Amino acid sequence: MTPFISTIGSSKIAKFLSGIFYAAVLHFQPLDKLFYNLLIFIAIDFVTGVWADKVRRGKRFRFSSKKLWRTVYKTVFGLVGIVLFFQLDTQILQLEDPLHLANYFTAYVCGAELWSWLENASDISGHNIFLWFRRVFSRRMKEDTGLDFENDLKDHDDDTEK
Repeated sequence: MTPFISTIGSSKIAKFLSGIFYAAVLHFQPLDKLFYNLLIFIAIDFVTGVWADKVRRGKRFRFSSKKLWRTVYKTVFGLVGIVLFFQLDTQILQLEDPLHLANYFTAYVCGAELWSWLENASDISGHNIFLWFRRVFSRRMKEDTGLDFENDLKDHDDDTEK
């Protein structure tokens, strides 16, 4: 098999572009686990969301391109958000002890996806244990941080459905 680098040609432009590409890959390499986790959470929520929609409607499977595009937008904005928070933390603030802003951003997005998965899992399985977990997590989150995650996400979902 021919190595990738030899397939791009030997022109100066090709070498320059491949150098920029590999520099970007190396610069963002610390984010690989955040990218993977974000993609996993979004993919699982998408699949269970489509499945739960089928269960809720009680009809044949119906795939909506609107929901797919919302997932694509969420994925792209999530990945870009990780990069932007990483840049802010490492290149702009340059603190001796980094804040790990990209980790917090990813945790929040993945937490929202987990929240949605719990609702989908309850609808699919018919078991309320998943909604019980949501209530427990919501109560603890509000007690520990003052954030009302349940209502904030509900308000956002209501706005995006319009």
